[in-house]
Amino acid sequence: MIRIPILWLTIAMGSFTCTGYAQTLTNILAESDGQRIVVKYDLEDLPSNSYARISLSFGTTQGQALRPSSLNGNTLLKSSGQNNMLVWDAARDIPGYVGYVEPILQMDVVRFRYLEYLQNEGLLNNKSYGQAAWRNILLPGLGMQYASSGRKGRGQSWIFAGLLASAVTTHLITRSYYQEFENTTGVAASKAAYTRANNMHRVAWTLGVSASLWYLTDQISLSTQMRYFRRHKPK
Repeated sequence: MIRIPILWLTIAMGSFTCTGYAQTLTNILAESDGQRIVVKYDLEDLPSNSYARISLSFGTTQGQALRPSSLNGNTLLKSSGQNNMLVWDAARDIPGYVGYVEPILQMDVVRFRYLEYLQNEGLLNNKSYGQAAWRNILLPGLGMQYASSGRKGRGQSWIFAGLLASAVTTHLITRSYYQEFENTTGVAASKAAYTRANNMHRVAWTLGVSASLWYLTDQISLSTQMRYFRRHKPK
């Protein structure tokens, strides 16, 4: 039987603050039915652009550390909230154990990553990185649209398409200005045409480089998140 001392339950109703952050775990409470241990807590003041990664371990009166493998509950929280719960099937992990254990909650605040959220919610099930990658090669943003089932990624696609279309358009305008310069006979008119061509050439070059950088950045961004697909191989 797993026993939790009544004294610890009294202590557990305090709060825990993550060092260096304002985020706080409060109203921490642990309960046991002799088979499972349920740890409940509230999370306060988590910024919208961050995750709280919660880890749970248990200490024994002998000074041992128990790290649950049969743990259910959301250990990656994307927003503040009450009545969060972690459930450890202790009888499955350490059958026959009798004694007191002390739950230890720890929290790390991490940067929000959308694909990590999709993975945590099970929305990457049956999605493969290969499928996302080749779509993204065709057009930046298509990989994210595939991974998120159309929820995100359209913005990346539209921005790249806009940059590319603008680069092509300004390039064609530049060519027409240079053609005008070649066909102009007057000195003043030639200088004016040449200035217009040079100015438009800079714009076209800037837009072309911007489109290229946007393309490469989106490919790199997707490739760095490959690990989120690997845990959910398509059936």
